[in-house]
Amino acid sequence: MFNPNALISEYIGVLTAKGGTASSTPLITAWVKPGSFRRVLGILALGDMASETIDCVLMRAVDSGGTSPTNVKLATQLAAHASNNDNKIILLNASEADYDPAKPFMALKVTTGGATGGLVAMTLLGSMPREENIAALESSVVQIVK
Repeated sequence: MFNPNALISEYIGVLTAKGGTASSTPLITAWVKPGSFRRVLGILALGDMASETIDCVLMRAVDSGGTSPTNVKLATQLAAHASNNDNKIILLNASEADYDPAKPFMALKVTTGGATGGLVAMTLLGSMPREENIAALESSVVQIVK
């Protein structure tokens, strides 16, 4: 049941996050199991990007090592441009219909069409938890401030 006094962090769990430089060498988050959540949201925040194409993908795999990855959601490729892709945000949504018991792990990936690339921050969130207390699921969260 919805509690109007609840914290957002009681309804949305941080599954994984990663920042770094995406280039022709893909930048990939850790592979996590979102099974405790009914919905997943991948947030990819682009920084100052080089004039190269950009591909953003939510993937699933067999295990936490990323074995046999397949695309779950794929953003439309961003065309190479000197400034049009700077400081943009891409949201990739997935629901239980996108889950696959044979490939229960998910990760975010960003790849550019050239070696220069640019800075990217990626966060994979889970919402609509199956359990009341999701704080225990958030292993990378070191503090929740009320």
